[in-house]
Amino acid sequence: MRRPLLVSLAAVAALAVVAVLLRVSVTMFGSWWRFAGAPTADEWSAFFGAFVVVGLVFAWYQLRQVDQSNRALAESNEEVRRVNIELVRPRVLVDLDYEHSLFKNRRAQFSGNITIVVRNVGPSNARDVRLTISPPIESLEHFFKPNMMTEYLAGVNSKFSGSVLFPHLAPGRRHGYFLGRFPDLTDDESGLPRRYTVVATYTDAHAAHRFEETFILDLDVNRSIEVTTDPVARLGKDVEVVGDELKLIRQGVQSNFRLQREQSDRNLRNRRVNSIPNASASRNNRRKPPRRR
Repeated sequence: MRRPLLVSLAAVAALAVVAVLLRVSVTMFGSWWRFAGAPTADEWSAFFGAFVVVGLVFAWYQLRQVDQSNRALAESNEEVRRVNIELVRPRVLVDLDYEHSLFKNRRAQFSGNITIVVRNVGPSNARDVRLTISPPIESLEHFFKPNMMTEYLAGVNSKFSGSVLFPHLAPGRRHGYFLGRFPDLTDDESGLPRRYTVVATYTDAHAAHRFEETFILDLDVNRSIEVTTDPVARLGKDVEVVGDELKLIRQGVQSNFRLQREQSDRNLRNRRVNSIPNASASRNNRRKPPRRR
């Protein structure tokens, strides 16, 4: 765009110079250069003046086009720079994680842990990660050991106080803070906070760019979240159930075998006991001499 603009400016400048020279020639030499029917000097001056005005308008239009192009190019470059930063920047995510507790009985109550999870889902390290939460975290007493809830929540809230929590948070690194158990906490009506606002501030690995993001942790909204079960873990529980059933079957077989063996031993002892009097009677009969008549 610069080359057409320079050409336009040069053409306008040349026309202006020609107009000035014509005007000077008329002043100095008179109208000797005129011929019959030709425009007068004033007419020529008016013509070239109008031509100069048209050239100036054209030059202004070219300048406007160049300015718009430069602005668009600057915006495009800024967008490319922003996209490049987004591709390589760290990205800290704070969310509620629902972990389903697995039991051997498939008909057991659907329950599990609710955890506040902080993780870096970006491709690079996050530096000087600071977290603030409002209101402070609260929970139910029966989730903790006696007299342990206050100490635990004070420690967790201190981590969300706005001080540097993670000097470096590597990609894929996950940190969790226990909040409670569902459905007890999600169905609670005692007045505990149902919605937390977490603000995360951090920089990239070189501290060249600073990022600030706000996350809303809403227990009511997350009541509709789909809590999936790890199929491998579920299969492990089913295998444990099968193992327990086989153990019971084995114990039953061993018990029956033991009872049968004991019964067999009793029968054998009874037969032996019963055979002793018969043997004694036979010996007594053999010892008596036959009577003579």
